[in-house]
Order: sequence, then structure tokens, then C-alpha cells
Amino acid sequence: MRARVMARRLNVRAAPRADGRWLGALSRDAVVDLLGERGNWREIRFEGTPAFLHANYLETLPEPEPLRGLVRASRLNVRAAPGGGAPVVGGLVKGSAVDILGEQGDWLEIGFNGATAFVHGDYVSRSQPARRERVRVRAEWLNVRAAPDAAGQLLGQLPRGAEFAIVARHGDWLELRFNDATAFVRGDFVGSLPQAGDDSPAAPVAGVQDPDEAIDLPPLAAELDEPADSLDRVPLAAPRPLRAGDDGREIAVASTWNRYGGLLDKLCGERDIDPGCAVAVLCVESAGRGFDAANRQRMVLRFEIHKFWKYWGRDNAAQFQRHFRFGIEDESGRLRQTWKRHEWRERTNGRWRKFHGDQAEEWKVLGFARSLDDSAALMSISMGAPQIMGFHYKTLGFDTVQDMFEQFSGDIRYHIIGLFDFFDSRMTEALRRQDFETFAGYYNGSGQKQRYGRLIDDHFHAWRRLGA
Repeated sequence: MRARVMARRLNVRAAPRADGRWLGALSRDAVVDLLGERGNWREIRFEGTPAFLHANYLETLPEPEPLRGLVRASRLNVRAAPGGGAPVVGGLVKGSAVDILGEQGDWLEIGFNGATAFVHGDYVSRSQPARRERVRVRAEWLNVRAAPDAAGQLLGQLPRGAEFAIVARHGDWLELRFNDATAFVRGDFVGSLPQAGDDSPAAPVAGVQDPDEAIDLPPLAAELDEPADSLDRVPLAAPRPLRAGDDGREIAVASTWNRYGGLLDKLCGERDIDPGCAVAVLCVESAGRGFDAANRQRMVLRFEIHKFWKYWGRDNAAQFQRHFRFGIEDESGRLRQTWKRHEWRERTNGRWRKFHGDQAEEWKVLGFARSLDDSAALMSISMGAPQIMGFHYKTLGFDTVQDMFEQFSGDIRYHIIGLFDFFDSRMTEALRRQDFETFAGYYNGSGQKQRYGRLIDDHFHAWRRLGA
């Protein structure tokens, strides 16, 4: 259920009472998802945490008709509110599919990066979703594209007989999910499957009208011989659990291997790396934990203030320096060792606080930084079990840093697969040689390669002691 804020400014509180800790405020017409009720209070998510709003100042909204839209402009601005003067929070390229949640005049409210935003309706075509409808491929091989256009980027292919659910119909094109991304195929080359309670036969095979969209050729690349989601079927847990004694490193190694060993063994085998190398890296980066049970099972992260300076603070120095500081000054006044002495404060007259080592505080700092610049903040954190920085999102194959954050926040498999996607040829070769200092120089940076290299080596030897 969704609701709109009716007050000019509505306080957001950490508990369902008037004296609950103040977390922030929402402006008039802000739309929120309601998660529950506590008397006269309504529970929402605010900056990633549970929060509460007073019901007297909310208007419950009817559930919008489910609509999908396609961007028609070459690039379309996404704004925080309906109006050409509202702040731009992102952009969409031609062919992007969006969920249309509502309309405000000429503007469409859409889902964007886990929140709501607005685009001008003149540049979006609309269509009804085709929910619960499944179809079967009738061509030998059916091209899957990133946009509903024969010139759209080719993402892969589906073989004859493959079945999938249609997300929406857009003229001659069908929208689907392909390898966890939005994709499109020509509707001419699929047949409908009987729905539940429907005994009618599948639709006949369509005639081939466009040779580019239905071809009698093998897949485009060898990796397409294996289904794109094949790693989803690899058991996550180790087939051969390890047992450790009282040694702390051995306990960390055994625990990490036992949780992720099935997938690690598969990925290490593909790259000819001893699995103990990957286990050791995960142990050193995050003690093998991708999520923190003490912090409501939220993803483990580390907010790097010196990176936030690079991506946002340098252009907003006065505001940055009121809330963040980092590094150690040398005798000449220049900052050195910028990864040290990270401190922040929410209020400009508040005391400076350290936060590394406390996941609840890391998330609090991140929430504040995201209110200043969402992308810059997310690019400034290391994420999950492998602690990969957000600014590497393209290396891992994500379109945006928000996509990486969302996927890492939801599934540990993205952490493990992301670790191997991040390994370049230099890192892979160093791990094959078990040259951990050289590896750490590439993975962690040259300034700390000796320290991290030694730690990885220590955990690798614990792996060996366990007889793995």
C-alpha cells in the first residue's frame, strides 16, 4: 500500500511515538510505501531503516493500474519531482523499460533506483504488462536484445523450445527478464503456452519474416552453450565441509569454505586457482561475511571518506568539510595516508565521531552521504564479502552503481561471483603463483600490499593446515 504526504513537512521518527528519535522529514506530496501499522503510526523504510510517520498526515493512495513504459527519447532526464525545474536524479536512454506508478499532469511517476521519480510523459510510450503469460520459442535461435529494435545491442540467444514469462508487450516486441536484466525479443517467433485452466493448444509457429531475429545458427559465443543462469544451480555450500579447532584463522577459513565452497570450487576450477586463495581473500576482506546479523542482516560495507571527497567533496568543499574529515597532515600541512582517521558528524556543531568497525554507524554515515549525492556515496563504499568498491560497478557488469548496491544487498551469490568478475589477468596470475603480496598490490592498493599480502598468506596456510 502507498500513501502521499499531506503536511508541508512531515517528521520521520525511529519509533511510533511523538518523542521517537527524529530521523528526517518528508515534504508535501512525497509518496511512500506503507509496510505496517502501529496505532496511529505507519511504518515505512527511510534511508534503508524502519521508520514511522503519523497517519493523520498521510493520504492512502489507490493501487495504480500496472503499466509499463518504454523511453522514446535518445536520453530522458529523470527528476526528483514533477516539473522541468526539479533536480535531475538520473537519466534513461532510448528503449529503457520503466514501471509507471502514476501520473501528475504531463509527468509520469516511475520506479527508479529503488525509489520513485518522474519523467515527462511525452517521451514514454505505454503498454499493459502481460503478467502470468508464458511463451515458447519457435525459431531455431532467437536473438535477445537490450532494446526493442533490430539494431539493439545483442545480449544473447534463446534456443527453440525455451520458455519464458512475458513482462510486457510493446508492439511487435516482447519484454522479458534475461540474465537478470530487462531484454526484448521479436514476438513473431514465439508461441503462447496454455495458461492454467486453459486446454487450448499453443499458437502455431510464426513464419520467419526477419532473418536477423530467427536464425539457424549455433549460439554466438561458446559461453552461451551453458545457460546464463547456470551458476544459480551450483550449490552454494561446500560439498566437503571442513572442521577447525581453536585457531582463529582456521575457524574463519573453515566457516567461509563451508558456507560458499560449492560456488567457490566451481569458479576457481574455471580459472585454475586453488580454492584456498579465494577463501583467504574473503577471510581477510570481511571475515567471510557478506551480511551482518548484528545489523539486521544488512550487507557489510565500509564508507571511505577519502573516496567521497574525490567523487563529491572536491566540488563541494565547504559543505564536505563541515561534516567529514580524513587523513594525517605531515609537517608541511599536506594530507597523507588518506585512508586513516576517518571521522564525521551529522550536525555542524556536533562532535566528530569515528565509525569504522561499527556496521550500524557505517550505514548511518552512508545514509547521510546519499542524501548529499546518491551515486557519489555508493561509489565510495566497499561492498559485501569481497569488499569491492562501488566505483568498480562497470567492471562487474552493472549499468549503474545503484544496480550493484541493490544486487549485493539482496544475494550473497553476487558477492562471490563479483569477486571473480573483479579478478583481472594480473590478479588471477598472482593467485595461481600464490604470490599474495603482488595480488594485494592490485586488489588493495600498493600502499597496503605488504600488510594484506601477509594476512592472505596466513589464511592460505591455515587452509593448508586443515588438509583442504
